[in-house]
Order: sequence, then structure tokens, then C-alpha cells
Amino acid sequence: MHYMKWIYPRRLRNQMILMAILMVIVPTLTIGYIVETEGRSAVLSEKEKKLSAVVNLLNQALGDRYDLYIDLPREERIRALNAELAPITENITHAFPGIGAGYYNKMLDAIITYAPSALYQNNVGVTIAADHPGREVMRTNTPLVYSGRQVRGDILNSMIPIERNGEILGYIWANELTEDIRRQAWKMDVRIIIVLTAGLLISLLLIVLFSRRLSANIDIITDGLSTLAQNIPTRLPQLPGEMGQISQSVNNLAQALRETRTLNDLIIENAADGVIAIDRQ
Repeated sequence: MHYMKWIYPRRLRNQMILMAILMVIVPTLTIGYIVETEGRSAVLSEKEKKLSAVVNLLNQALGDRYDLYIDLPREERIRALNAELAPITENITHAFPGIGAGYYNKMLDAIITYAPSALYQNNVGVTIAADHPGREVMRTNTPLVYSGRQVRGDILNSMIPIERNGEILGYIWANELTEDIRRQAWKMDVRIIIVLTAGLLISLLLIVLFSRRLSANIDIITDGLSTLAQNIPTRLPQLPGEMGQISQSVNNLAQALRETRTLNDLIIENAADGVIAIDRQ
């Protein structure tokens, strides 16, 4: 416990400052942590909703186009479907900057489109890995949101199966780079940090100002008590609030002491006169 004595201040003013700082910092940091956590969750939720909207738009725009060019060889059919569907994915992703999206064909086991094509056209015709989440989407016929490393890199990927007449023809995806999501979340964190820091600094400034005023009133009382102990006539000024009650009590005590001292002086003086009179007799 000796180290606590070293840390804990001795002066009342410093004790009050320390207590006020703790009372301000602890709830402020707690609120900041909650806001930051909820904010990140809100960002991810907003991203998932946006990606889900993109894949649903692509699904509606696809229609029955997967039935086209069915007699062509695999490579030629991939190129033909790409020429048919690429404008669709380009137009939709153009409305959502930073989003990558496309179609995967289960029968051809290949990526048919990947927009923006200026960045990802070389992925057309690529077969996804055996452990790719897209295969789980096609196998289970269940939408999936997955975060991790895939064809584009580290991404948040929303995928839905392409189902027509009870048959799974492939899947549609829309994704966004995890780094872009982190960057947006960091901007939010910076705003939170700025607000919390400004609030803490203002609170600390107010704490110091009020503590100085209180400390000044306490110094007036302690100085008055020290002069009172030295038998120096003193009267404290009227202070506001509870400090005023204390100063008034000190003044009353000083007045009572002065009256008592005067009475004692009279008694001693009269006693001395009585002794002299007796001696003369």
C-alpha cells in the first residue's frame, strides 16, 4: 500500500482534481469504446446491405441468359456469355464505386464476368478453388457473406446462388476490399477520438478552474485559522456556499475567543488589584 500513498496526492485540491479526472475519464472512455464498437458494426452492416442489394440487382438482370449458347464449346461459350453479361455487371457496379461483382457458371466451372472489367477482366474463365466459399453457396443453395482472402484479395464478399427451375446454375457475388472498409472505419474512429479528446480537455480545464477557486477559499480559511491560533485579531470575508458557513463559524469562534480573552484580562487585572489592596492592609 506504500506505493498508493506515493500516488495519492496529499493536498485536498489535488485529491479533488484526481477524483474528478477519474470520474470524467472512465465513463468517457467507456462510452467511446461502445460508440466505436457499435459504429464498426454499423459500417459492416451497411456494407453487407449494399453488397446484398448489388447481387440481387444482378440476379434480376440475369434472367434466363444462362440458357444461351448452350451448344458452343466451353471456351467459346464463356466468351459469348461474357459478351452478353459484361455490360450488365459494368452498369450495375458503376453505380457502386469500390464494388467488384460478377457471375459464376457451375456447368462451365468458370467466372463469366468480373466487373469492373478494366481491373478484373483477366479473371474471366478462371475456376475457383475447391475450398472457395462460392462452392458452398452452390452446394447448399444458401446465401453467404464471407470475409477473407479470395480471387480479388482480402474482401468482404456477399454471394447468392443462381437458381432457375429448382436447379443451381452458379452463383453471383459482390465484394468490397477489406482495406476500403477499414479506411472508412478509421475515419469514423478519428472523428470519435477528436470528439472524446476535446470533451476530456474541456472537462479537465473546467475541473482545474473550479478546483482553483475552491482551493483559494480553503486557503483563506486556513490562513484565518493560523492567525487565530497566534492571537492575531482576524475576520474572514463572507464566502459563497458551504465555505461561507465555515468562514462564519470561524468568525464566531474568533469573536468568542476575543470576548473570553477580554474577560480573562479583566479578571487577572482585578485579581492583581485585590492582591495589592490586601498587602497594604
